[in-house]
Amino acid sequence: MDQFDELGEEIRSSVGGELTADAAEAERDARLLELRARTLAEVAAEAMQRGDLIRVGTASQGFVGAVTYARNDLLTLVNGELEADVNLAGPIYLETLSEAHGDGVDVFAGTGSFRARLSEIEQSDERVEVIAPTIGMVMVGQVTAVAADHVMFTDADGGSWFCPIPHIAVVLRHR
Repeated sequence: MDQFDELGEEIRSSVGGELTADAAEAERDARLLELRARTLAEVAAEAMQRGDLIRVGTASQGFVGAVTYARNDLLTLVNGELEADVNLAGPIYLETLSEAHGDGVDVFAGTGSFRARLSEIEQSDERVEVIAPTIGMVMVGQVTAVAADHVMFTDADGGSWFCPIPHIAVVLRHR
């Protein structure tokens, strides 16, 4: 190999390295744009489809389980006998503990929103635990009425509680 061949090889590898670096940077930028465009509901749906084990956290509590339903602002998390209906528009965070922990599910039919799930619970007369951490409320009782902007609950003593829907983080049900 003469000096011109060596120079040619050096130029080709240099240019190829720059192109590889440019392609890698373009991929990183595309991935970042994709992440920025996602909604929390899409993150939850992806976790459900993969079968991820996740934690839903509030200011004071955390709930770990598998996502069995995710649509719009509603996520349902199950762990044993406990089912948590989560307001994705509420004061919560999601943490992936392990990806593909179990069999994923792909459910598209069902309740369309957190408010609609509250209405289903109202019709069932079941006893639930409602967690609204931003206002320091944990209430055990029944959903009496789902109104335009709030929910009325009745506790075991017959007392009435009223809570704005955006402040409700989680509704716990025992299956």
